Amino acid sequence: FTSHRNAMELARVAKKSNPSAQVVVGGPNAGNLGPKILENHPYVDFVVVGDGELSLLGIVVGESPDNIPNVWYRDRAGSIRFTFKQKINLNEQPMFNFEHLVETDIGKYNSRHPSYRNSLDTTPVPISSIRGCIKAAKQGVCSYCSMPMHGVSVMDPENVWRQIAFLNRCYGISEFFEAGDSFTTGNYPEQLLKAKPANLNVSFRIYAIPDTITEETVTIFKEIGVKEIFLGVESTDSHVLQLSNKF
Repeated sequence: FTSHRNAMELARVAKKSNPSAQVVVGGPNAGNLGPKILENHPYVDFVVVGDGELSLLGIVVGESPDNIPNVWYRDRAGSIRFTFKQKINLNEQPMFNFEHLVETDIGKYNSRHPSYRNSLDTTPVPISSIRGCIKAAKQGVCSYCSMPMHGVSVMDPENVWRQIAFLNRCYGISEFFEAGDSFTTGNYPEQLLKAKPANLNVSFRIYAIPDTITEETVTIFKEIGVKEIFLGVESTDSHVLQLSNKF
């Protein structure tokens, strides 16, 4: 939401530069606005809702929109329609790499790169091994929630470490940002710790809900390699939110 105007301007320029291009937007803050985005911005062709891997694949290979999951689009008559919801199996996703980037581009992610060694300017690489919010699954979504798809799924810990070890070995990447809504999803941190390879020195930035951070979970976080925990104001209690609104 903080970059909506910039995103729409980029979409407009992209379509103007190449009218035959398929312009796709998505993300957790776009999913609930699919019809409005298409209504207000004619240069956007698709809005992805929820998991986007299969959606992007279908668009790239030229599938009929009706066969592409999780997208809002315009039919031939110009009517705005939604296709169908489909969650992906995180364990069926192939490992990703950075073969498309040149050395100068990958440098900012590489803590061993000469330009960034011993620097605070390296950028954590996002990984997505947790999809969905455990609080929403157990207690219902918050009133401000923009997540269009509900439920929780996680990647097998062995697959998570396989991806991380690959990026560390091939590119020297040692800082990762787990983008899941809450790292403390069930006993997932314990599972990750048990599966962690020996001698793999990496660190993580995570999201967590305050009431799940205990002495026990902090100990597990530390052993996994968590260096930073992001606590959103929306995850605090209603009293704190009321005070925040007053100021």
